[in-house]
Amino acid sequence: MYLGLFHGFRNEKERAAKDNWGSNGPMIGPLMYVHTTYGHDVKFKFINPQNAAKYGLNEEDFLAVNKDDTIEFRCMKYGDWTVFNVTKEGKVYNGI
Repeated sequence: MYLGLFHGFRNEKERAAKDNWGSNGPMIGPLMYVHTTYGHDVKFKFINPQNAAKYGLNEEDFLAVNKDDTIEFRCMKYGDWTVFNVTKEGKVYNGI
């Protein structure tokens, strides 16, 4: 399972540009779980603690949802995020 961040921007000028959907962010994982409560933060736990270090995170960590409903990660704010599974073969699993 991975947490994907996208529709990222650095500042309000980038965010306000109508033709700019923003930048794709990292696909964080593999994770054991992802959990959100009341849209306040996104909690997760890495399957392998060594993978957490690649992102500068801890084995069990969270990304806070800001007042502007974005997640800030590595100097970028992301307006969208998703959670998805990946098969052993590296394909996105859609449950079908």
